[in-house]
Amino acid sequence: IFVHHSTGANLIIQGNVRTHLNRIAPDIQFWDYGYDPEAITGYRHLSARLQPHFFGLHDNKGDKIDFSFEIPDHNTDPDGLAHLFAQPFTDPPQNALSKLLKYDVVIFKSCFPVTAIRSDEQLYQYQDYYLSIRRTVTQHPDTLFIPMTPPPLRASQTTPQQAKRARVFANWMMSKVYHQNLSNLRPYDFFDQLASPDGTENANTLNPLYCPLMFWVSHPNKKANQNVGRNFAEFIAHVIETVIQN
Repeated sequence: IFVHHSTGANLIIQGNVRTHLNRIAPDIQFWDYGYDPEAITGYRHLSARLQPHFFGLHDNKGDKIDFSFEIPDHNTDPDGLAHLFAQPFTDPPQNALSKLLKYDVVIFKSCFPVTAIRSDEQLYQYQDYYLSIRRTVTQHPDTLFIPMTPPPLRASQTTPQQAKRARVFANWMMSKVYHQNLSNLRPYDFFDQLASPDGTENANTLNPLYCPLMFWVSHPNKKANQNVGRNFAEFIAHVIETVIQN
């Protein structure tokens, strides 16, 4: 199960993740979950009509399932994810985390607003949130967890200082300092797939080739999702093969 918001939904659809996975590893059943159905308020009523893949649960074929995980406050920012992973496990499941743990693999990410890291203190707080998530991961060794580094903002929507902190956060998530070689904690570097390299123009921001035409929008464009989709699918298949099947 892949828990995401709009950027993740576009990656799945435009990046043909299900198609790639079905070709690479047809035994893998890839489900995904976007905004909670209860979050369809205000302008999101229009979004739910135009972009239904943003909302709710979708099965391995991409078909919509009438079900809500009831993610706390519909929040997938680091604080929201920490709240989610702090929920007590119950069987039968009575909260979002317990419902997610019915799956063999739990993939999760925050969206691009998170990478506007305005201070070192905010960066340290993000790290603390993910350390609390790691504590929960260690309690469920039979479940594979794949946290994704959050995607970068385009240069016009951030500052070099914020972008640099975003790179530091992504590098930290991918480091042994965070994952500690836990067999069931395998981060995926979504940030690095999308960002201009450190030391280049617009470093650590959304690669200009991946920026949409609307100058105020940081959603990676179709080209970005097409380029990342196959890599993402191959990563999932490889990790499942090496961790679960072995």
